[in-house]
Amino acid sequence: GNIDVLVFDAYFPADKIRFILCYRPPNSSDRAVTGFKNLLRMLVERLDCSWPTVLLGDFNLPDIDWFTVQATEQTFHIPFVDFVRENGYTQYVSSPTRKHNILDIVLCNDAYLISDCDIVAPIGASDHCGVMFSILELSCDFNSCKPSSISKSLQPPTVQAPGDAQSMSPS
Repeated sequence: GNIDVLVFDAYFPADKIRFILCYRPPNSSDRAVTGFKNLLRMLVERLDCSWPTVLLGDFNLPDIDWFTVQATEQTFHIPFVDFVRENGYTQYVSSPTRKHNILDIVLCNDAYLISDCDIVAPIGASDHCGVMFSILELSCDFNSCKPSSISKSLQPPTVQAPGDAQSMSPS
């Protein structure tokens, strides 16, 4: 199982937002550990921009307590919590998305950008609940503005073909 990543910048009339969508399979082999380290390095590289970043997807990290932003598992969970803290992300999903776990997450490094994050019915035959959230419309520069009261719903993206996603596998 490779880690799949899709990175794109969305342009709005006065703003830009970077989206990073990830899927990390639930395994802990040596190859998976290397792939996860590569993922964290790649994420740090993709954060090198002056506009907000929304990081979302199924990271398969059930042992993170998102209410305290703490973890005890050393291989995957603690490094990811450290990444979240070091890069100023807030996690918005507060209810389980599969069984009793929050596996599907929405993180953002702009506290004014995400609102109304809700768990919805699974899409198709998925065994995970869907996550729907709003992106607040900003009326000026991201570095100096407050959100307006208008919001736009973001529909879940669909990757049509395996070639649409960048695969993260160790060399």
